[in-house]
Parts: sequence; structure tokens; C-alpha cells
Amino acid sequence: MTDPRFYTPDDIPARFDWHNSKVEQLGVGKAGKKGFLSLSFQRGPDGKTVLAEQVCESPLCAQRPMYFEKSLPSLAHLYIMSSSGGIVQGDRHRIDISMGPKSAAHITTQGATRIYGMESNMATQIINVSLSEGAYLEFVPDQIIPYRNSRYYQRAEFSVHDDATMLYAEIVTPGRTAMNESFEYDTCYMKTKVTNQDGKLRFVDIVNMEPKTQHMSSFGVLGEFSVTGNAYLFSNKDNILKIQEGARHISKDDVLLGSSLLADDSGLLIRMLSDRTDAIQDVIHLLLGIVRKTVLNGSFSGVRKS
Repeated sequence: MTDPRFYTPDDIPARFDWHNSKVEQLGVGKAGKKGFLSLSFQRGPDGKTVLAEQVCESPLCAQRPMYFEKSLPSLAHLYIMSSSGGIVQGDRHRIDISMGPKSAAHITTQGATRIYGMESNMATQIINVSLSEGAYLEFVPDQIIPYRNSRYYQRAEFSVHDDATMLYAEIVTPGRTAMNESFEYDTCYMKTKVTNQDGKLRFVDIVNMEPKTQHMSSFGVLGEFSVTGNAYLFSNKDNILKIQEGARHISKDDVLLGSSLLADDSGLLIRMLSDRTDAIQDVIHLLLGIVRKTVLNGSFSGVRKS
């Protein structure tokens, strides 16, 4: 796993080639630049989901699972952590998650993903997730904050069994608004691809924001809003239709949201716009409650972070 290609997406659009310049400081592939985390969950004989295997390479690591949801005592809660203060130029991160049959987990991050400004090169992250039959996963990282002159490319590939359930959410802020940085980053490019257990394509989505060349306030981009969020839900048809009906009743005055059914009613896409990160997080948590109730017949008591 010393080869930087193991950590670098191979489908970065050609127009970003100029981002791959030499790093004069600590270069691509050096120690501390290749964060790797591999998590494998299995359902134990007592029905409790356990972390069967963890492999990590600094700066990425994970806290041991916790079980604090009273209505779902077998649901594992795990926090992905980083020993660094954020992502910098030349960083290559990779996260692999495997969910065994009938395992169930909630995964989040210790805090926001901060993408620092860059003099050269870019930062990339690969996320690979695989769900076996009957598995259940909530993967809800905190928001991405792209700093001035940052360049970030993320590729997420999910293999979700037709009889498994996965909710993935992402939030992108305009930058360090408290430092008067708003849409001053170069690129934030995120590609999400989902297949089933047979490799059949279920969904592809690309979110590409280049505020120095795009008018972010234009109609059809962000309009009057500054924070964007996406929630991707995949499950069987019966669950999806029930969750869609419940999601129609989600409403917040400061969030504009819309949902779309995916092909064959195999998934649900929810887009969110707001000027407040916490408002979009609230909507995602409301959706989590609906998904849990529908699929696991349990409740969502909130994400525990100090």
C-alpha cells in the first residue's frame, strides 16, 4: 500500500491535470500524506454488530465502537478520526468500509473536514463501501470546509446489496466565513457511484464546484444560498417508498429541499440548500429518524458530539 495510486482516484477529469504539480514541501506519497482506514463489520452470534477488523495508516484512525442507542442496542456507533488538523496539499486519503450480512452501524467523523489552502497540487479522498445482504449503514460525516485556494477531489464508490440499506450524506460550506472567506477555493469535486451486488449500476452523481470560474449565486447552481447538502439513500423498493412518503413531511423554514426517486425505486436522492450548516444537519437527522424507524423499527436520539 505504499504506491500513491492506491490512494488516488484514476478518473480525475483531464482539466484538473494542472492540479497535479510537484509539492516542494512534503511530497505526495510521503509518510503522513497517505491516510488509510479499512473497517470490517460483522454481526456477532448475539446479534450485536462488532468491528471485526481495522487497519489504519496515519493520520486516519477510528475510535472503538459504542452502543448507546437504547432502542437499537446492537447498532454500532463509530467515529472516524484524524491526527492532523485537516487535509493539505498532496494528501491522499482512502477509506474502505465493509458491512457483513445483517450488520448495522452508524459512522460519522470527529468533526468537520477542513481542506487547507494550497500552493501546489491537490488533495484527494477515495471512499469504498460494500454492504452485504441485510446490512444497514448510516454514513454521515460532518461538513466539508474548503479554505481559500484549496483543491479537493473525492470519489465514493458504494456496492449496496439490493436487500441492504445505506444512507450517505455530505455537506459543503462556502469556506471559512468567519475569516471572510466565502467561495474562494479553486475546486471541490465529488463523484458518487453506486452499484448492487452484481455490479449493476444504480446511480452516479457528480457535484462540481469551481467558484472562481462559476457564478455560484446563479439560478440552477446555489442561487441565494451558500451551503449545500446531499443525502443518498439506497434500500429495497418497499422501504424507499415508505421513506419517501415520510420525507415529504420534513420541513424547515431556512432549508430548501427536494427529493427524487432513483431508477426502479431503488433509492432516494435529497438535495438541500441553506445558509446554515446546522440547519442542513437537522434535516439529515430528521431523515435518519425516518430511515431507522422504517428499516430497523428503532429511534434516532441524536449524534453524540461535544
